[in-house]
Amino acid sequence: MQANPHIVKRGMLLRSMLAVFLVTMLGCLPAADPPFAWYVLSPTPNAFYPQGDSSSSISTWEQIKVFPTFEGCQDSLKELQNRINREVGCFPSNDPRLKNLKPVSLPEPSPAPSAGAPAPAPKGS
Repeated sequence: MQANPHIVKRGMLLRSMLAVFLVTMLGCLPAADPPFAWYVLSPTPNAFYPQGDSSSSISTWEQIKVFPTFEGCQDSLKELQNRINREVGCFPSNDPRLKNLKPVSLPEPSPAPSAGAPAPAPKGS
């Protein structure tokens, strides 16, 4: 027995309309807020893991430093890892896994030199 072509067409039309509706509604969802800061985090050391347990939840990791940009955060990783001798990583402030992390304020920008102040002397060569 063959299916009625009108019923098949109606089913295809309903599926197409549903797909268009879903795509349209998904496009109306607000985009995620961009992070306002980037955290350098490291697994917190303990008696069993002196360098920290990298398999632990990042919500328990220690906050090492805060940067306003991803690039600044990434550029600091190698130096920070060598200094503290532990794994480090950059995480956006809006990462849902960090919802219990206490926010640390960003470092204050260095003040611009005033017009009457002498310019800093260049470092010797």
